Amino acid sequence: IGEKSVMPIIRYRELLGGYYSPTQISELEVVTTENFRKILPQIWCDSAKIKKIFINFARPKELEVHPYISNLMLRRIVNYRELKGGWSTIEEMIDCNILSQDEAQRIAPYLDFGTQTSIE
Repeated sequence: IGEKSVMPIIRYRELLGGYYSPTQISELEVVTTENFRKILPQIWCDSAKIKKIFINFARPKELEVHPYISNLMLRRIVNYRELKGGWSTIEEMIDCNILSQDEAQRIAPYLDFGTQTSIE
């Protein structure tokens, strides 16, 4: 990977809150398929270091910067929380039509459904 690829990879990691899978790096336009295949054996992810989002308490500004949260998803999350209060599981978010199955699978490692409030 060249210098032009390193900073976008780091910035994306920071926006996500960490990588849970090496394949997430391939989501970046600066990483070609060929380069991704070359670096894949050298990549490892520590899911214990992922920065979690307290989905039931996070402010909209905190949610909107996450690459996996679309504007539509953000509106659904905020509106539902105002009406119903929140969720206990990712499955509840799917059942409430907040997330599709694919969206849920993608964002699940970043969500925390606990009762803790987010810290700025």
